[in-house]
Amino acid sequence: MTKDGTNAPSCNTNAKQIGSERARAPTETPQKDYFEVYIEIITTLLKNEVRSETEIADDCGYAKEGKDKCAHVHRQINKLVSKWNYIEYSDGPRPGYRIRRDLETICHIYDDKHYESIRPDFQESPWLTDLINGIYLPEYRGDGEFLEDLKKMLKTSRWMFEWYLRNTTHAHHTATLGEILGPSIPVEKTPGINEPLLEWLTRKCVFYDQFISCMWLEYDGALKSKTLPEETLRIFDEMKQKSAQGKLKAINYILSFAITQNLAQCADVIRDNDGQVPLFFEDLVKNFNKIAEHMSSDNIDQESLMMAAKEMGDLYNRISKSLGDSSPLNSVSGVIKGIGPKSKIIMEQSVKGS
Repeated sequence: MTKDGTNAPSCNTNAKQIGSERARAPTETPQKDYFEVYIEIITTLLKNEVRSETEIADDCGYAKEGKDKCAHVHRQINKLVSKWNYIEYSDGPRPGYRIRRDLETICHIYDDKHYESIRPDFQESPWLTDLINGIYLPEYRGDGEFLEDLKKMLKTSRWMFEWYLRNTTHAHHTATLGEILGPSIPVEKTPGINEPLLEWLTRKCVFYDQFISCMWLEYDGALKSKTLPEETLRIFDEMKQKSAQGKLKAINYILSFAITQNLAQCADVIRDNDGQVPLFFEDLVKNFNKIAEHMSSDNIDQESLMMAAKEMGDLYNRISKSLGDSSPLNSVSGVIKGIGPKSKIIMEQSVKGS
């Protein structure tokens, strides 16, 4: 048995014999300095979830050593287990060695100057990106497409990857984690708009936007000049598009709800007014067309465009207020409270007819 309670390897672990085996190793056997083997062990354990000692020896280039190949890696494996506590022996369905599954340990390895040369391998590790996603975003476990997007983003942006990796060891990061990754809900509320649905529609945008921000901070000039690798630029553009799609989906939901709500109020007001259009509607078409034509003009400047947008907003608010005075809404549910008598009769007839 080894010190960690596992079955002893079949490979020879005697220090003198290790030296002897190395001395008579064939010329194709790689000659490495002592710490190079540590780097190769961590590298293969980043690429693979778990590896036996024999597999680790093969991965480190000692496959042709035969039954004595483990002698080249056994000492380093033991130190990584007992001295550094970077790796552990797992008795899972596939027994073997693996990097310890906590981000604080992984962060220590990542920041260890001895492993600086293989930092890109941390971003490429499939099980590590799964671990990060599982810790920070457990609610998306069933959303395969979004999890794949997160993997792409973590692999592409070093800044984003390090932000998640180091959150467990930096208190000021952890304290603001909820705020930074919180829901993206519009400040202005529309009566009846479902906030949990808005949160669901816009929450993913936070992560896409975080990736975009990290990429600009990391590769500002290269993004502008498009000198990054083609695949990196493709992923950047893809995530920008997905962020925009999520926001448009939320905007479309708000618009469709608000428009339908206003139409229902219009119907209610007209029916309650003996089928006549109320006075506050008389100049609506003229005012709307005037503003819309101004906003679509080829010669409009930024200041004029902002003024036209404000006028459109003011017109909408006046109409909404007039509708609300005649056919008020429940401020929470958005339900039309002041339904007119004619609307009530029609609704009752519809219920009886069904």
